[in-house]
Amino acid sequence: MSSIKHDQLKMLAANSGVKGVTIVGDPSGFCVNVTTLSGDKLLFTKTGQARFFKKMETLLDYLKNEIGIGKATIQFDRWNPAQQVLKH
Repeated sequence: MSSIKHDQLKMLAANSGVKGVTIVGDPSGFCVNVTTLSGDKLLFTKTGQARFFKKMETLLDYLKNEIGIGKATIQFDRWNPAQQVLKH
């Protein structure tokens, strides 16, 4: 799966280039998988790391108010709210 960054996602959303969004929950938080005409892409940070949101509310606010996306599916079979991620 290839990556997409904030500016690219915003541009694609503004130009109807986003065909679907899946919010994926796992022990690190929630990440965003974006389906575009050229395939699936995972949202990455400017530093090249997968972008994880700790709170669902923050992610929903980001998608709706910063990107302009109001519809997404949620996949949370790997998400466990009681599990803590160890930080090094």
